[in-house]
Amino acid sequence: MASLIFSGRGWYVAHIKNPYRFDQNTQTELVSDKIFADQVVDLDGKEYRYCKFYNVKFLYNGTSPIKLNHDEFNGSILLNTENPAVGMSWGLMQGMGFSNVPFFGLDMKPLPNLMPPTRNVIPQPQPPPATAGSH
Repeated sequence: MASLIFSGRGWYVAHIKNPYRFDQNTQTELVSDKIFADQVVDLDGKEYRYCKFYNVKFLYNGTSPIKLNHDEFNGSILLNTENPAVGMSWGLMQGMGFSNVPFFGLDMKPLPNLMPPTRNVIPQPQPPPATAGSH
């Protein structure tokens, strides 16, 4: 019975395409010297080179590599995804204080319960005082 279950799972994994599976072999499409304003910009599988972005919403689902080279970002920049794993990764980064870019869920509402951490400075240990006769 167990072998039937495992073979069924193997068939399912082999034949059902995960829409969010990352394909590192995808060749990026070069987009060069363009201006994007007040629109949704797809990141998956693209290489943006010397582009300018004004008040855009980037859509990234994590399905293929992206490249951003010598680009300019202006105004409000939002990140959006349809992939729950990407959204949670962004949420983790923001919650840990690695990003101040607002991340939005599918409903275009900010991801809930994400507060930037309070940064505490941990005092560094001091070396022991030198004793008489030590060099």
